Amino acid sequence: MAWSINNWNEEKKSSKLEIKILKELNNDLKTNLAEVNETFNTTNNRQLSTVLIFDYFKNKYPVDDSLKQAFEIINMDGLFNVGNTAYKFIENQGVNILSNDSIRIRTTEMYERLLKNIHTREAKNWEIVNEELLQLMNQHFVSSPTIDSSISFSV
Repeated sequence: MAWSINNWNEEKKSSKLEIKILKELNNDLKTNLAEVNETFNTTNNRQLSTVLIFDYFKNKYPVDDSLKQAFEIINMDGLFNVGNTAYKFIENQGVNILSNDSIRIRTTEMYERLLKNIHTREAKNWEIVNEELLQLMNQHFVSSPTIDSSISFSV
């Protein structure tokens, strides 16, 4: 009988801990969703700016504010920050702390694969910007205030 009560108490503690972790995981997921949306918008703007820049150089259009702004956009900081407080706790405690198989599998996949893919793609994007686009910018422009007074380029 005492063993049964102790077992019940341990299960109750585990259940409370799991609920707390799931609430924290929910908060992290909300943070990550906002970060993913912001990263998507930044990446999309960079892509549009990249197309514009290459079009300007390919067709030898005269420099105007659109080209200057495109260079500013590709040079803006947009680093993806993962909210992973709950997942780090889950890793330390062991993923089996989550009793629901589907939640455990999907959470692990998200943090171990999907969110890491965003970092990989972001790094590749910066590599292209640094190796190709910023070289064009440095060859053809000198720094001076235009659209954004903190980072600007003009002829």
